[in-house]
Amino acid sequence: MEGFKLNSGAVMPTIGMGIGVKNDRTVDAAFAAIEIGYRCFDTARHYGTEPLLGEALRRAFKAGLVKREDVFVTTKLSPADADVVTALKSSLSDLQLDYVDLFLVHWPLQVKKGADYRNLKPGDLTTIDPKTFWPGMESCVDAGLAKSIGVSNWSIKKLEELLSVARIPPAVNQVEVHPLWRQEKLREYCKQKGIVITAYSPLGAPNNSYGINDVLTNSTINEIAQRLNKTLAQVILRWLYEKGVSFVVRSYTRTRLEENFNVLDCTLSAADIQMMDSISEQKKAVHGRDFIQPDCGPFKTLEDLWDE
Repeated sequence: MEGFKLNSGAVMPTIGMGIGVKNDRTVDAAFAAIEIGYRCFDTARHYGTEPLLGEALRRAFKAGLVKREDVFVTTKLSPADADVVTALKSSLSDLQLDYVDLFLVHWPLQVKKGADYRNLKPGDLTTIDPKTFWPGMESCVDAGLAKSIGVSNWSIKKLEELLSVARIPPAVNQVEVHPLWRQEKLREYCKQKGIVITAYSPLGAPNNSYGINDVLTNSTINEIAQRLNKTLAQVILRWLYEKGVSFVVRSYTRTRLEENFNVLDCTLSAADIQMMDSISEQKKAVHGRDFIQPDCGPFKTLEDLWDE
């Protein structure tokens, strides 16, 4: 699997498996992904799936399928964790690892410990100051707990503030990207700054409360997929690859895992790419809506949170 060279010197595989759902199939699905050839895995403290990924990796190491240096593991700092180094050490314990390859700040905000994300009260939510917060992330690199550090859900404005004070710049910004939300300005900015974009919800997160179904039902993408005899997912993931975007896909079905992994077998013409670039954008995503407090919080609308 091809990869992206990060500003830290590490190489991150193009395609990763998102370990975002906690159920009785998670461990077996992650183990199956390793058998298929996946070498990049994405989890987060907030998901509660770090122990499950850790168990799948332990089994794979024991079976001799891979060594630790063969896999690229990403986890994320929960908005409820103020002590960065302590939080990562706890994540490493659950993952049964000595280090992660990439450690991301999950959101550009902090939530009071114990607060209910979906029922925030005054004072439960604050913004974070990169000058006081980012040094903790850098300490994780200094201590060998993380090979690379980065962010998730950060706008251009917030990245500019971070880069102005960072000793170690973020290597990755993980955000929602798909043909109906192409993030052109953010992608161009990150390219100029040497920050790799990783796409989450690359298929629009259909049938989820925070997603849209319009990506997989789009007539243009369907026409291309039928003509090429490929799945819609393969066409969309190949489009992301052509845009220089890495991505994490979430499926616990072996057939789907195999289809997604074989995305590089799908070839799009320049005309196909132009057709997908011309699709009307539908920025319906509601990621971050739990952090909106119209009357008392720092983010009164989604536009406030995303700076647009």
